[in-house]
Amino acid sequence: MGLALMVLVLLSVAGVNTAHNKALNYELMSSKNIGEVEHFLTRPDKGYLYVSPYRLAFSIYANTLVAQQLDRLTAVSNHLKSR
Repeated sequence: MGLALMVLVLLSVAGVNTAHNKALNYELMSSKNIGEVEHFLTRPDKGYLYVSPYRLAFSIYANTLVAQQLDRLTAVSNHLKSR
């Protein structure tokens, strides 16, 4: 019983201590374009990606946003060339 209570208390303390960082990371990962990501990363209160899987997920997400932006720029460029 004592060990279970200690684990519960430690998990609760860890959750409270990391809630702010997790909220900031959620905000970072919900950006709509790479410009919002860059703006967010220049803020002094940005979240930190401490765990490797979080960093990997962010890298994949950021690369996806860049690819979307490049697709839009290519489409606009092709539209302007065809005029």
